[in-house]
Amino acid sequence: MGTVADRCGDACAHALQRTLPGTRFYVPQKYTDKGPLAGLDRQYADALIAEFGGDIIYVPSLLSTRVRPEDRFEEVEALVDQGLTTSEIAARLGISQTYVFRIRKAAGAPKIANKVHPDQLPLFDLN
Repeated sequence: MGTVADRCGDACAHALQRTLPGTRFYVPQKYTDKGPLAGLDRQYADALIAEFGGDIIYVPSLLSTRVRPEDRFEEVEALVDQGLTTSEIAARLGISQTYVFRIRKAAGAPKIANKVHPDQLPLFDLN
């Protein structure tokens, strides 16, 4: 984040940490309303695009966590069940995407793409 602060300003770096904490994302070369920078003020988004367009940026989380991964599993799984991506979960909880993966792995959860939706009925009734 030091490089972002040096090239785009401290306010931009702080806004990025508040908006996308704990995520890693591709900085687009053009602004879109649905892109990863849509949650930032347009001036900050434009500054990031001008300086880092085409690059991947890692934004550290605001909180250093000392909670065991197993203790956050229920919280993470509830958000997975709502259909959020790991990036969205990380931003909502103020942790990194890597930590979201670590939490799920520690609990033995399947990859999100392989997880059965809770509303899905089984194909065969095994009772």
